[in-house]
Amino acid sequence: MITIYGLNAFMPQLKGIIRDIRPVWTLEELGLPYQRNVMNAQNGEHKTPAYLAIHPFGKVPAMTDGDFALFESAAICTYLGDKQNKLIPAAGTLDRAVYDQWVLFAASTLDPVAARVLGIDFFIEKKDATLIQYRNDALESLTGMIAALDKELGKRPYILGEAFSIADILLSSSLRIVNHTEVTAKFPNVQAYLNKNFARPAFVKALENNG
Repeated sequence: MITIYGLNAFMPQLKGIIRDIRPVWTLEELGLPYQRNVMNAQNGEHKTPAYLAIHPFGKVPAMTDGDFALFESAAICTYLGDKQNKLIPAAGTLDRAVYDQWVLFAASTLDPVAARVLGIDFFIEKKDATLIQYRNDALESLTGMIAALDKELGKRPYILGEAFSIADILLSSSLRIVNHTEVTAKFPNVQAYLNKNFARPAFVKALENNG
């Protein structure tokens, strides 16, 4: 049985934001059976020796599939797609290279900037001028990325082409981090893309079970 380890959404703003929703959404899309282990962040359950044996950095998500353990949401989602040979281009192809490009963009470039905005908005009470500028710079950088994405999504319905893929799960999830702002609403192609992805039954079910 596949188990996904995540954290409880201890703030309403974190509902559907904590990154364990990505493999859960992927599993729902693939129709694979799984179970979720939702740990309590306030009690430090993600720092216990048992969990650190699965994820040595004490972060989420992590996955076990029998005796096999894996962490990092992009790696888990890619593994699951390959396991079923669905929602992902075949390894070793040019299409797979493009898939890797967009997944790494979402996880390594877009996600940290979006998380910076979220963190400043909800986890820091006293914001001095320097911190406000830091937040505004992050939002400006994010806006530039989303503007470029808007052009890309004006060419095709999904990030890889005509069909929904795991790359869309990773990209949509990273953009959801700034769902509390109006930044995506400025870009009609991106907003339409997010609306249709978040209306998918698999996402709706994943969100219901999240946190």
